[in-house]
Amino acid sequence: MIVKCELCGGENRVHPGQKMLKCSYCGSALLVNDSNYPEHLILPHKRNDKAVEDILRSFLLKHNMGRPRKLEIKFCFVPYTMIEDENGKSSGYPARGAPPSASPIPDPPAGDYCYFEKALADGEKIIQPKELDPETSRIIHLPLYDISFRLGKKEWKAAIIGESWQIQMDRMPPEQSTPLDLPMILTAGGLFAAYFVIGKLGHNWLARFIILLATSAMGFLAFKIREKMVTQDEQ
Repeated sequence: MIVKCELCGGENRVHPGQKMLKCSYCGSALLVNDSNYPEHLILPHKRNDKAVEDILRSFLLKHNMGRPRKLEIKFCFVPYTMIEDENGKSSGYPARGAPPSASPIPDPPAGDYCYFEKALADGEKIIQPKELDPETSRIIHLPLYDISFRLGKKEWKAAIIGESWQIQMDRMPPEQSTPLDLPMILTAGGLFAAYFVIGKLGHNWLARFIILLATSAMGFLAFKIREKMVTQDEQ
């Protein structure tokens, strides 16, 4: 937001929340006009679908919900109307037109907010607010990843707010029991047996080292092949 000095005509940039400032040209005190409120802010963010995939996978695996498949990601800047209660605490609610996965936020996520300018959206889609609540004290455009994915035979939805990486889900997938990975167990058993007999196969320390190195390489190769197969099954 730019405030023009009435004395010298200099243009001064105002930061969010700033009510007064000193003109950087002539030093005069300037008052930010409250008639432009509610403030309209945006949280700039560079889209990163790969980071979102990693965050969602880690979250689901951490809670034993399984590995997500067939991820589809949409991105846009969603307006939230901030409303203050009698104690001055602000809560945010998605404005009309926001994706269904957008949920209310008890507190605005931290970040370097700027006064709203379309250029700060870096060419990404912007949803404009409509029919604001008369008690709205501030409008903030948040970068939101709208995600759909499969777990088992069901479709699920999630939303992740950029910069803060907060995950929002109306319905949480159920926890899954972790089945025994028989191929990995057999591989581990085979490596243990190989290490056990290394001492008898090698005639000296150099021969034992070579056998140990070859066995470790085979184990690592088996693990990478298994990991690749699991990844292909998820896609």
